[in-house]
Amino acid sequence: PVPKQFQLSFVPKGEGSAQPGGNDVDHALDDHVLGMPRKVAVVVIGVEAYREQNFGPARWARNDAMAMARYVKTVGRAADDHVRVLTNAEASKAGVEMALEQWLPQEAEKDGSVIVVFSGLLTVDPQTGTVFLLPHDADPEVGEHFVSLRRVQTALAKLPVSRAVLILDARLVPFPMSSAQGIPKMPLWNPSRALGPNGKLVQVVSLSDGQTAHSSDRVSHSLLTYAILMGMKGEADFNGDGVVGLRELGD
Repeated sequence: PVPKQFQLSFVPKGEGSAQPGGNDVDHALDDHVLGMPRKVAVVVIGVEAYREQNFGPARWARNDAMAMARYVKTVGRAADDHVRVLTNAEASKAGVEMALEQWLPQEAEKDGSVIVVFSGLLTVDPQTGTVFLLPHDADPEVGEHFVSLRRVQTALAKLPVSRAVLILDARLVPFPMSSAQGIPKMPLWNPSRALGPNGKLVQVVSLSDGQTAHSSDRVSHSLLTYAILMGMKGEADFNGDGVVGLRELGD
């Protein structure tokens, strides 16, 4: 089956009417529990400030990552030692690869689940359509400092888990080394069938081809992260049982 991919559009409640800096997700949490799998490992990456001035900033990316990690631990009841958070300088190419290819395989449990969240910048090679995540030390002159989406998908596919969720909450920027002429290739978001047998990989992408993710200064988050946090906070508890199931959150 083709791996699931979701694209969302969301507007914060009261946008344009609240006081600047108002926020309804970074305050006290409602008494809801996220129905996360018991055996879960989480990597949250947020790159707002980039070493090279050619990139960024990715507005509110660090705040997105910190809030997501806090919700996963509090609402989701994930153990502290099963959640890895990398922000700004910590989220170097080496740091990201170590988290995904060394730390995550050690923490992922058989038949469990993993969640990887990336907030920051993405770019696409117009000649090949390859999508790259830009870590903190991404260099516009050295493509090796990028992390390909395919590499991330491959790392997740190798894990012995039953479900891997990849959330890309990012802004798309032009490929810095491009001199290609003609029509650019479309971004390659979906993994091949070899990477996603049995529908193990679920991708949530906050942008579609040629579009950028949107953020809100009023809530100090991207709109995708805001929507996820509001759902975890209790708005996705459609059946009123006090538990926000992953299926409810997806709905």
